[in-house]
Amino acid sequence: MDPKENAAQGDELTAVPTPHELARDAMDGSAIPVETVDSAGTENSSETLAERIAATALQGGIRVGVAESLTSGAIASTLGAASDAGEWFSGGIVAYRPEVKFDVLGVPPGPVITATAAQRMASGCARVLASTATVAVTGAGGPGPQEGQRAGTVFIAVRTEHDETVQQCWFPGDPRTVVMKTVEAALELLATTLENAASGASRSAE
Repeated sequence: MDPKENAAQGDELTAVPTPHELARDAMDGSAIPVETVDSAGTENSSETLAERIAATALQGGIRVGVAESLTSGAIASTLGAASDAGEWFSGGIVAYRPEVKFDVLGVPPGPVITATAAQRMASGCARVLASTATVAVTGAGGPGPQEGQRAGTVFIAVRTEHDETVQQCWFPGDPRTVVMKTVEAALELLATTLENAASGASRSAE
């Protein structure tokens, strides 16, 4: 990549709200961990990531749930096709319109492309589906900006019984590409979170 082009992309990334700005958006005032990533995506396919999640969930007796906005059920369908999904996958909620996020998942009325919205979608999903681990995604799929966020801006939240993480991403490309990258990133974050928790539990038991 041309260095000038790379620098230009870096300049664009600075326009994304800072973690401190996003943390102030939280209703309860607590800090929300946010990681900003670029368009690199993941090396693993969605199917491979789903199998990693299946293995960890089965071993740990974890029930997984999904709340999706811009991906419109793509994460849930990928997890549902993984091994023994009936044993560990609770299901998914497609909350595309803001009203569904507000009324079903308990997202506070207001902007929905935020770290707080993703966080509340994950906690609402856990409540509705009785899941012990949930992943939620919300964002501007494109082709144009939404709520002042440029196309490709995505927030991914993963919630477990012991931890909660919100990751901020930016994926350039057409809407189909943004959805594909969002699915991969969400599955990667969920897989890594579950595996790290399982590893920590194993060390504690030793």
